[in-house]
Amino acid sequence: MNKNTFAPTPPMGWNSYDYYDTTVNEIQVMANADYMAEHLKEYGWEYIVVDIQWYDYGAGTMREWYQYIPFGRVEMDEYSRLLPCRERFPSSEGEKGFKPLADYIH
Repeated sequence: MNKNTFAPTPPMGWNSYDYYDTTVNEIQVMANADYMAEHLKEYGWEYIVVDIQWYDYGAGTMREWYQYIPFGRVEMDEYSRLLPCRERFPSSEGEKGFKPLADYIH
């Protein structure tokens, strides 16, 4: 490939941190994905990113002191992999992770 060849557009998508900071939940992700699919997909928008502290139960509740709450409550599987916070992402119940949400978005 020629080093002067460029993609027609940069990767285009939505990132939860840009609006919700650390506090995004499943309903908000779904609503933004629905909007993007209906209004922006035809223009090349295709990525949905759930960013930062999706695993943290107290995310955003101690903002005046911490961005990340020290020793906050998180869920992990048997291999110590972080799991989504079930209070904010209820479809992850039963260690399903983000698969139900990803299936909805796709």
